[in-house]
Amino acid sequence: EELNDYLNKATITERTAENIAKTYKMVEEALKESGTAFVFSIAPNKSSIYDHMPYYYTQLAADGNMELLLKAFEEAGVTHTDLAGTFKQENTVLYQRTDSHWTYEGALFAYREIIKASGLELDLFEDMTFEERRDWSGDLAVMLYSNPAPDYQKYSTEPFNFSYTSRETAVDALSLSTKNTKGTKNLLSFRDSFSNTMHVFFAEAFASAEFERAVPYDLTNALNGKYDLVTVELVERNIANLAGKAPVMQAPTVELSLLAEKVNPLIITLKTVENGRFTHFFGEVDETVLGTDYELYIMLYDDESSQAYAAFPIFEQELMEAENPQDNGFSAYIAKTLVQDKKVAVLLSVGDKMYFADMSESLEPEQFTTGLIEKDGELYYVDLLNGITPGRLK
Repeated sequence: EELNDYLNKATITERTAENIAKTYKMVEEALKESGTAFVFSIAPNKSSIYDHMPYYYTQLAADGNMELLLKAFEEAGVTHTDLAGTFKQENTVLYQRTDSHWTYEGALFAYREIIKASGLELDLFEDMTFEERRDWSGDLAVMLYSNPAPDYQKYSTEPFNFSYTSRETAVDALSLSTKNTKGTKNLLSFRDSFSNTMHVFFAEAFASAEFERAVPYDLTNALNGKYDLVTVELVERNIANLAGKAPVMQAPTVELSLLAEKVNPLIITLKTVENGRFTHFFGEVDETVLGTDYELYIMLYDDESSQAYAAFPIFEQELMEAENPQDNGFSAYIAKTLVQDKKVAVLLSVGDKMYFADMSESLEPEQFTTGLIEKDGELYYVDLLNGITPGRLK
């Protein structure tokens, strides 16, 4: 599964990487407003750190998915770690010999990098020591052999004081929660199997910690200041999955002062589904009008007022019933109470142009498609902030 990553053969485009980075910058900014720190971490594939691949696999002189995304994070200002870079600087082997994951010692190394990036003053367990025991069932060995010999694992020589508060306590459970009376802060962590070992250090350091494996990442209850830190940890080989599902959270409101104009033909496909207390708006934009990047807003309006909401630049592959991922989509969750009795329009910003499309006249329960507003071949400008609605073009 990690061969493309090893060969530096990207399976996402540069625009996809930029769209993912934009999405998590929007997440970080929303969390910051409630006083919550955010850190995104990519757990590097084993073969990205320790080159054990056969000689006939020749690496390309190019950027793979991880390199593209790390560059996009840097440019967008997303708080993140470069675990691959820091792991490569270590002389100690921190991954299992017969497993695709890091050891507990490697997990502690990653934990420290995440906490440092967060800026929070928390225990880094600098005095923790480890001992080896040969009792680990390596996932790679299990795949290859019917009865493999156990692998060595490095365990902490000191006991942990945290306790589980969730019904499930298995390390690979979809949802885990812990508490520690010695901790002072609260954590929400979206994670994968690399946190099977890493989560114990977070559980030990935080007063309460929640660990979630379900996707899409649900941030519905994270924007009220409940948590001091929200983290995302995802293995390198699954980076492309980020492009197919947007996080679940109320779309941020924005104030727009740009004029919308018709310059080129434009088609926007917009769909809606009900998702809990949200109406989920998602769709795609015609490639012919998109540049290297774009921003899209959902406008809800009536005769008295209008409000724009920023959409994530994520193509909802499953909901769009698409065979392949794409980098021309959008996704926004808006509370049903805000959508009720409102008309819908879409504003698309590409470069220095703003396009406007009114979706309400052809609105159907599940899907509606439209082009730009035009009347008798004339060019119209629409300023929504000054009360000129699509029904009263001037």
